[in-house]
Amino acid sequence: MQVQAINNQSFSGNTKEAGSKRRANIDAAIALSDNDLRRAAYYQACLQTNEEKHNKINKIAILSLPVIAAARDAILSRGNDVKLFTGKIVSSPAARALAGGKTFAIWAGAMAIAGGVIAGTDKLEEKSQKFRRFVKEQPYTALAASFASAVGLNYAAQKGINKLGEKLINKDSTKFWNKVAKGVVKFNDNKLVKGAVKHYANMTAKIHPALKAVGAIGLAAAPITIGIGTIIHSLNHSSVRNKQAVQNYTNLKTAQTILATARARELAEIQ
Repeated sequence: MQVQAINNQSFSGNTKEAGSKRRANIDAAIALSDNDLRRAAYYQACLQTNEEKHNKINKIAILSLPVIAAARDAILSRGNDVKLFTGKIVSSPAARALAGGKTFAIWAGAMAIAGGVIAGTDKLEEKSQKFRRFVKEQPYTALAASFASAVGLNYAAQKGINKLGEKLINKDSTKFWNKVAKGVVKFNDNKLVKGAVKHYANMTAKIHPALKAVGAIGLAAAPITIGIGTIIHSLNHSSVRNKQAVQNYTNLKTAQTILATARARELAEIQ
């Protein structure tokens, strides 16, 4: 609801019917509760601060984290062997691809678990009045508990997957590692992979060693940097939106008071 719509003291219309309708609308506006006004103020603030656009920015940044982390580990694992359950893949394009793939799976899984914890917390808050009161009175404790739950579940999931993988491999380890070795050779010999490796080598050969070091540091910190940036962006937008909502509520409350006073004066004159 906009202030312009409610702040109108003209109760009469071109016709008797129009006047009656306008009075009914104004009486309805006067009768709105503080909660109604706050909801209207918040909704208007979301429109004014482009809430949908900011939510999309946050979502894109969050969804990009597994990809960026995977690219970081794939690039920075050059020259290193990569562990695979009980064995390892010797440094090669396949090893770097494996490093990126493992990181992507870990980050994507962690985000899925965190999303599940948040959804479960929201559901519990919706169902339990006691939990709602706890979240309201101890917001930081509730947030810390949710974070700890997500970290614990993520750790347990990774540990369980590793144990399951090792158990399956141990049933026929020779056959498994033979398949892995063939897959590594096939991947490394792929024309597209060879072309990408050559192009990357030619490109990086032209970069000064000092710039490479700076780039490596920036790449290593990229997921954390983007994560922190997303949090700051979200908090900043929330602050702007909430200030706008307070201003909208003040305007609506003032307009409602003006209307109520004018309506009371009109009724007094009629009597």
